[in-house]
Amino acid sequence: MTNGKNDHMGHHRIIDLVASTFELTPADLIKRSRRPDLSLPRYIAMYLIRKRMNLSLPHIGRLFERDHTSVYYGINRMTAMMAEDHSLTMDVSAIERTLDVEAAA
Repeated sequence: MTNGKNDHMGHHRIIDLVASTFELTPADLIKRSRRPDLSLPRYIAMYLIRKRMNLSLPHIGRLFERDHTSVYYGINRMTAMMAEDHSLTMDVSAIERTLDVEAAA
């Protein structure tokens, strides 16, 4: 799932699902805002896109209108936060399970 149309549909679905999970719009995740209620879901989406699709940091950056270093920071931040926060890890796992079910359908 890392090329062509599947690539496009995959990252959009991850962004849509993360946004809806947090009662946001996909556009909210792309905004330049640093508000915590937007940055955490953005980091989750970046983390999942990297983990599930193995897209490059610059590619993910283009999806979120950010530099690759911002993506690197976000993914590392998510990894650290998940190591400390079991609830966050469970939330991310629930999103992944939803994606797995959809992929199997």
